[in-house]
Amino acid sequence: MAYDNRAGSVMRTGRIRKRDRVLAVLRKVKVGRPSGTEAEAGSGASSREAAEAEVWIEPISPDAKRQTLLQKRRIGIDGILIGRRGSILEASDGSSDSYLISQVEPYTISKQQCRIEIREGRVWVRDLGSRYGTRVDRHRFRSSRDKVAEVRLEPGEYLLVPGKADGRFRFKLTVR
Repeated sequence: MAYDNRAGSVMRTGRIRKRDRVLAVLRKVKVGRPSGTEAEAGSGASSREAAEAEVWIEPISPDAKRQTLLQKRRIGIDGILIGRRGSILEASDGSSDSYLISQVEPYTISKQQCRIEIREGRVWVRDLGSRYGTRVDRHRFRSSRDKVAEVRLEPGEYLLVPGKADGRFRFKLTVR
């Protein structure tokens, strides 16, 4: 686990420092392990358990509420991709649902900003290598070419801010 003081972000590399784990718990955000690890492979969770996780996303900032396509919706098992309008559909394979944000320059939301997934009955938010990173509550994380950054969400309500910390687009995530 590496902690980048310049950006204030926690990067997931497979080792979790006790300090980072404690900070994540205090923020109600659990720092996960890299995908494909023994911890995930040995959990034995069935697809039925994954279906039990209920996740809702809802725009809460005035700029997000103004966009008619950004309505409160439940996130399905396939997850949801969040990014800038007009750019995700060309880049994705069309298999996942998407939450498209209309934005004019200067862009603060990346073409593919983040992805919310339900894996093995748990909810994960993964940054997809965006320029400004993604925030869940006060926890900012950002992927790079060689490191994947994601957080696991426990049941509760969270503030999701894609892009800059002072971004105009804010969403409430509810995990049940």
